[in-house]
Amino acid sequence: MKSRTLTCIFAMTFFGALAIPVRLAAQAQKEAKSEHQRYKFIDIGTLGGPASYSSAEGDGSLVVNNRGMVAAYGDTSAPDPYAPKCFDADCYLAHAFRWQNGVTTDLGALPGANNSANSGINERGWIAGFSENGVIDPVAGFPAVHAVLWKDGEIIDLGTLGGYESNAVSVNNEGQVVGFSTINATPDPFSFIGAPTHTFIWKNGVMQDLGTWAVPIPSPALAV
Repeated sequence: MKSRTLTCIFAMTFFGALAIPVRLAAQAQKEAKSEHQRYKFIDIGTLGGPASYSSAEGDGSLVVNNRGMVAAYGDTSAPDPYAPKCFDADCYLAHAFRWQNGVTTDLGALPGANNSANSGINERGWIAGFSENGVIDPVAGFPAVHAVLWKDGEIIDLGTLGGYESNAVSVNNEGQVVGFSTINATPDPFSFIGAPTHTFIWKNGVMQDLGTWAVPIPSPALAV
């Protein structure tokens, strides 16, 4: 009788111990499910046109910072003045913009009816990208773009390394911008822009040429 009682006590203790991790696992799953349900999709909209885009540099670009700021670019309601050589496939004038807490700010472009786009954002909310400047690149035959930095409500033209084109790819929290630029207007069949292209780093108005590889191919910067 005593042995049977001890066996029952052991069985109750054993299965009770088994129930503890089962309950903990179920609780963890419930918490994980609850945490997952906190995420939601937010449509940040456009600037009046039909479409908006995350980054002109594509996947891997930093477009959201820890302050909840989103860098993007989108169509306005105006037609692209350079059609049919359009900035975007839908031929609407596009501008870079910043979105935060439901508020969209049009960052504009360099003076004139020009398109612009973002590439990356830093924790200060400064945004690197590029803008048309109203000049036609005689080498590429398309509207030229210059690397720009949107900082504290203004757009800064970073210029080029001597050619017609440049593009700012990313900006860090120290205000250093990396990108690439043509160095002259000599046609180059190996360049994706059409002219010899070098990587640069820019800070406080000074653009430094970082050069290229030993063979005549472009050296696009990716991140800083």
